[in-house]
Parts: sequence; C-alpha cells; structure tokens
Amino acid sequence: MNATKAILATISTAALLAGCNNTSQNIKVDPDDQKINVDGIEIDLNKEEKDYKTKQIEQLDYVFDTTKEVSEFGISVENGSMEIEYSGDDKIGFSLDYTVYADTEEICQEVRSHLNAIAETTGDRLKIKLVDDTTKEDITSWLQKNIPDCRIDYDFYITVPKFISSFDIKENAGDLRLNEISGQINGDVKVGNINCTDLELTGPSKINCNVGSIIMSSCTYKADTDISVKSGYISYCLPLNGSDGADINVGVDAGQIKVTGIKNYEVKNEKKKNASHSLDIAVENCNVNFKVDSGEITINKE
Repeated sequence: MNATKAILATISTAALLAGCNNTSQNIKVDPDDQKINVDGIEIDLNKEEKDYKTKQIEQLDYVFDTTKEVSEFGISVENGSMEIEYSGDDKIGFSLDYTVYADTEEICQEVRSHLNAIAETTGDRLKIKLVDDTTKEDITSWLQKNIPDCRIDYDFYITVPKFISSFDIKENAGDLRLNEISGQINGDVKVGNINCTDLELTGPSKINCNVGSIIMSSCTYKADTDISVKSGYISYCLPLNGSDGADINVGVDAGQIKVTGIKNYEVKNEKKKNASHSLDIAVENCNVNFKVDSGEITINKE
C-alpha cells in the first residue's frame, strides 16, 4: 500500500471510531477542493493520487560510521514506511527503497540523480537527512521548487548500534515500526500508524500520532511515558514484568483505547461522564492513566 492510500485508510478508520461517538474531529475535507487538512498538514488528493504515466523503482543502501560518542539518533521525513531496530555492529545501516512516479522516464531519472542521504553528527547526536545531491537542500523542498510534478513513495529500513540510547523520529505521513530498541524514545507521526514492539523505555518518552493508530506491545517501562492520539485508536499492552517506577499516560481525544495483556493489576480509579472515559491502573510498580475525551476504553479479558 502506498503512503497516500495508507493515509486515507487511516483517516477513514479514525473517522469511524470517532464518528460512532458523535464527536467532532480534526479532519477537514472539502469535497470541492479535494484537500485534507489535519492540524495544519495539507494533503492534496489530486496531486497524490494522480495517475502518472510511468514509474521507476530504485534502491539506495548506506552504511554510516558511528563512534561510541554518539548516543542520540534522529531522522525527520515527509512520508513513507519506516522500520528501526538494532544492528549487529557499531554502524548505522540505512536502506531506502523508493518509487518515483512521473509522466516521463526522463523525469524519473532526473529525480534519481538528485536524491541522496547524508548523516550529520553534532556532539553526541547523529541525524540522517534526505537531500539533493548537489545543494544538500532537503529533498522535499528541492523537488517542490525544481521538479514539482512527481511523487515519491519511500520505504526505510534503519539499523542502529546498541549504544544508541535516545531516538527522535518524525514523519508527516506514513507508518513507523520500532522493534526491540531501548532508551528515551520520541516518535511522532502526524498522519499514519505507529507500531512499537519489545521496547524498553528507560528515559522520558513520547509516542504521538495526530490521526491514526498506535500499538504498544510487550514493552518494559522504566521512565515516564506519554502515548497519545488525537483522532483514532490505541492498542496498549500493560507493562511487562521488570517495569518499574513509571507514570504512563495513554490518551485519545476522539476514538478508542483497547487494553490488553491482562494480569495482576489494580484499578485505582474509573470515571465515565457523557462521552468521556478515564481509567487509572497500578501494575508492575507503574501507574497507567488512560483517558478518552470522546470515545471508550475497553479491556480485553481473554
């Protein structure tokens, strides 16, 4: 599924979840304009879904030397599917599969000749950027000015050394998957989905999605963590054994929270008023505070 179709599916799901509770939403669709605006992010459906005459599939692979003085990793991209996990060495691996859509092969080839990835290190932080190969300008900005009539769908696979202990990942639109990493983790997707599996959160962390879904499964919490969706859905597995001392906030403005991983826990407080629902649980020496402003919280007891 390309990024745009994933966005539309996500928005549809979020709208259904919120709509069943008669809630107001942050999604604005003008049928005459065919543009979606989500908290200031504008998606032009006419451009994104244009039936271009040709496409080219390309792949880029990079290995970035990474000294042990680097403890923070950052990346910010416009759109795409991204997966991040640990590598088996002391280097950062970056694999990018991408498809260029345009009306001529010449335009596809021109885009290919300009797209590059670089790593910038500042102090203990390493950041990967997609840039124009000549000017080093952000590739999205460069394409908008120089080759506006094209579209690129990205698929990122990134591996990092285990000595990386801080992550800052941002996407405007797309899917983010974080697997078996540890540290302070900040993941932000404006429109799309976040899937976190086997994380160990050891520093204050934030996992946020404006419109879409978040799935947290088999995670250990040792630091305060905020998990939030404005319009959509959260599936939250209660903290694993070994978690300790964390205050965890799980919130949805409009939609639903599903709680899984049922075991020994204590309900400290629960309130329902009109369309709102809150639930406080003590488990594994952690406090988990659930809140839905308009929607529901359900507990899977299977």
